[in-house]
Amino acid sequence: MQALSHTEGILAALESAHAVRHLLEKAERGELPEDSVVVLCLSGRGDKDLAVAADRLGLA
Repeated sequence: MQALSHTEGILAALESAHAVRHLLEKAERGELPEDSVVVLCLSGRGDKDLAVAADRLGLA
């Protein structure tokens, strides 16, 4: 959730944030070719999850 909000200004819903994190982990481990293009669909509204995320991150 933080990666997209910091770099793109997108607040992903928690369901989609799991997919984003998995994709970032694969990229960090070098499991994706450097010239690959990835399309990831986001669904839901992250603004509804802000209270939960803030609590988990110790920001609440």
